[in-house]
Amino acid sequence: MTKRTDQISIIDYLTDPQLLGLTVSEPQETLLRAGFGLPPGSKSQREIYCLCTGRESWPKHDFPEITIIAGARAGKDSRILCPIISYEAALGNHEKYLTKGERAVFPLVAQDQRGTRIAFGYLKSHFEDSPLLKSMLEDEPYANEIRLKNRVSIMCFPCTQSSLRGWSMPGGGMDELGFWRLEGSVDSDAEVQASIRRGMIGFENTRLIKISSPYMRSGVLYDDFKNHFGQDSPDVLVWRAASVFMNPSLTESRLERERRLDPQRFAREYEAEFAEDLESFLPTAWVEQAIVPGQHSARDDRV
Repeated sequence: MTKRTDQISIIDYLTDPQLLGLTVSEPQETLLRAGFGLPPGSKSQREIYCLCTGRESWPKHDFPEITIIAGARAGKDSRILCPIISYEAALGNHEKYLTKGERAVFPLVAQDQRGTRIAFGYLKSHFEDSPLLKSMLEDEPYANEIRLKNRVSIMCFPCTQSSLRGWSMPGGGMDELGFWRLEGSVDSDAEVQASIRRGMIGFENTRLIKISSPYMRSGVLYDDFKNHFGQDSPDVLVWRAASVFMNPSLTESRLERERRLDPQRFAREYEAEFAEDLESFLPTAWVEQAIVPGQHSARDDRV
């Protein structure tokens, strides 16, 4: 690798053997190129972009927010979210906006504790497996934090974390946020997003990445889809794609078995379709949390 670190693109970062050394599918590369305002690598990438965003032409700028709605095993964590977070933390030059003694934080907030561990595992391997990135570590990674010499930290939390307010955040990640309302509070997705946006206000170039398989037709994920998919929005790029399209290594025969077993869940989990049957009622988990055992209304007592 002969390029200086300030010349390393997100594509170089993922694929260079001295950095992450990952392989990416053409749709995954297309998403990264478009999100970072890089030119397409081929004519087919222009077509992929239009198909997955509902837009008509390749963007001329990068995007401060990218929302990826994709099926299971599409590489949302390993090829998109975690590489972008470590790239921005290590090579984003965000430290120049910090005051003396200040540290920037890239929070990665996941659906639950298990999701937090998975994401942190990817991020930790980026800095431990690459000699170049390892030299940027301030010390050994902690249980949920990676501290870099440039005064930038990566921290991972489940969506039950009460508040992220008060930190300087050049960006962040929201992992599987379509399911947060089943794990955290009813408005945990909106509150975490508001906290990260508030922390980004002092930085010129910011990057908030939101990824999830779709679920209910409500919440931040669905709002982004409704308001920005197919729209020429300069603020939010929404990308939607099926699992096998993003990850061609998945076999059609194996996916077909999943389709036969549960067609409705298959559409949601692998074809990135929002659930039609979940928009008009509350999830059972919410109802159960609102029930107080042994309590009866006055009307019940009269019956």
